[in-house]
Amino acid sequence: FELWLLLHIKSIIDESKECKDKLFQNKRISTAKSARKFIENEILKILKSYSKSNPDTSKFLDNVETAIERSNELDDDPDDNLLNKLGTRVYKLAESILELREINS
Repeated sequence: FELWLLLHIKSIIDESKECKDKLFQNKRISTAKSARKFIENEILKILKSYSKSNPDTSKFLDNVETAIERSNELDDDPDDNLLNKLGTRVYKLAESILELREINS
């Protein structure tokens, strides 16, 4: 799910293979049990504050369509498909909700 949030604030399509590998592995950034995982830390670097248990949705809501576009880009390449590896296609749900909202308005 955190990849979905990251895509609201950062495009990763042109990231290096090394960075994409780190995203896929999403390991803790240190050996401390309470250490953040890689994607969570990337979000924190950009937003300067981030709580996994209580995210500030206002930081993400304005960019839902951008996140959908970025997710579609990542879902296009079957040989390098982070969405398959990380198991998140929440963008399809968001896309459907936006389509229904458009139909009903």
